[in-house]
Amino acid sequence: MYDTSIAYQPVTPDDAQRSMLDAGVSQGIAAVTKEYLTAYSAGWGDYTTPDFEKVMGHPARSFAGFARAHAAQLRP
Repeated sequence: MYDTSIAYQPVTPDDAQRSMLDAGVSQGIAAVTKEYLTAYSAGWGDYTTPDFEKVMGHPARSFAGFARAHAAQLRP
């Protein structure tokens, strides 16, 4: 049996930028990524559209539903 627990460790945009810089990511990429993280954490992009269903022909599913359906492929 596999351990299926997942730990969540929140990271601030500033901490993420600092980590990226420490890992050698360019200042420009780190700065842009920080801006995206700041926007997403404030709710930007938190919406849905009917586009997926129009293209795929079926409704989108939740991540939990996807993970359940693909559990065998996601485990080592």
